[in-house]
Amino acid sequence: MTSSGADTPDTSRNARGPSLVPLIAPIDGLCARLHLIDRADETLDMQYYEWDADAVGLLVMNRVIAAADRGVRVRLLIDDLKLWKSTRRIKSLCGHPNIDVRVFNPWASRSGAAAIVYEGLRRFGRLDHRMHNKLLLVDGRRAVFGGRNLAEPYFGLSDSYNLIDFDVLADAEPLTRLTEEFERYWRADTAVDASTLRGPAATSVPDVRSGVSEDLAHHAVRLSEVLAREGPFAASLDERVIPLDRDDITVVTDSPKVGSVSPSQVHHALRALVEGATHEVVAITAFFDPTADDIAWYGSVVDSGVRLRLLTNSLATNPGTASNAGLKKVRRSLVDVGFELHELKPHPAAQSHWETPPVSGRYLGIHAKIYVVDRQRTLIGSTNLDPRSKHINTEIGVVLSHTGFAEQMAAGIERLMEPQNAWRVSAGDGSGVTWESQDEVLTRQPARGFGQRLTDGVLGLLPIDRYL
Repeated sequence: MTSSGADTPDTSRNARGPSLVPLIAPIDGLCARLHLIDRADETLDMQYYEWDADAVGLLVMNRVIAAADRGVRVRLLIDDLKLWKSTRRIKSLCGHPNIDVRVFNPWASRSGAAAIVYEGLRRFGRLDHRMHNKLLLVDGRRAVFGGRNLAEPYFGLSDSYNLIDFDVLADAEPLTRLTEEFERYWRADTAVDASTLRGPAATSVPDVRSGVSEDLAHHAVRLSEVLAREGPFAASLDERVIPLDRDDITVVTDSPKVGSVSPSQVHHALRALVEGATHEVVAITAFFDPTADDIAWYGSVVDSGVRLRLLTNSLATNPGTASNAGLKKVRRSLVDVGFELHELKPHPAAQSHWETPPVSGRYLGIHAKIYVVDRQRTLIGSTNLDPRSKHINTEIGVVLSHTGFAEQMAAGIERLMEPQNAWRVSAGDGSGVTWESQDEVLTRQPARGFGQRLTDGVLGLLPIDRYL
């Protein structure tokens, strides 16, 4: 399967100053990546936490190999949390003269789940640190950054569940800092040449190329709407462009740390941004697990006259369940200090907006991380408001100082907070809370079933708060 957009206009190369294009619809996020990869001339650098061997992962890999075949120098930096399952394929890609692959903080064992679990327990202190960044850079002057990984749920293509997420396509001068940060991670000691990994022996590059194409062919129906949209997406880019000044973009990233427990640079930047607010912060994040100190700080921000509103996953929309274990202990404390907390419904009115035909998932969740301050400044990227993002994972954030963009982001989050899409968490009887929407008031946290409630209850008893 080859590019269907090769003859469409390359609007991203127009002679203009810095600019961005919001990628809100999941299909746009995928089409943007394909568009840039297909039009790379010299270099393609990609840094991702998750790159699955599903319809999305295979489609992107197919285009990456095609770019390398036409002479583009490709560098792939991928976290090893799930990548060990594809060891043979990534080692084989290193045999392409134009592809280099590095793996962040890899497992030594590559032989199966049992060996991975054993090593994870034995080397937990090191292997728990993951690279959570998401970045695509083309020719050093075009980029896609935000929250999406390369897997079906992030682009509305999963039968199980799909995710509200967000990216930006940016162009021109402000990307210099992103390029520098990619280089820093690429050269870090924690980034290991994939060709040196243990495990299955590499095969030939032609075998990899044909294998990816054959696997991809099985997903033709699932990807039909994406492939049909590539051309129209490229043709519409000029209409979506938001012009920027050179100083409108500020990039902040964590160091490629392993073993550090100090608060991250991205969280410091986010806290400083909120401390500069004069009237409101509107935010969406997948995982929210504040400490007592965080809640006291939120209270002081509210007392200063700033309205704090945040949308996050409910237990019912949380694919992993574990992160809810911390939030459930502090919901009432948040409400009591004036923090306005909203939690997504599993079947909101907006569900179809986050799915890509012909796919419809069993429920919808949140993966986006967007923080809007005074409708003037916006931080987007990979960082959640939880201990993992603050102390354990590496993250990337981009602050965009543009009023029009900030207003668009805030309005989008507010729509998702509406009662047909989310519950408002309020004080209940005694020390409890309620979940309120347009047609119900719940006194028990919503969940997808007994099994999820049981898992959540057990996790809440374990001393694992800093790992959630």
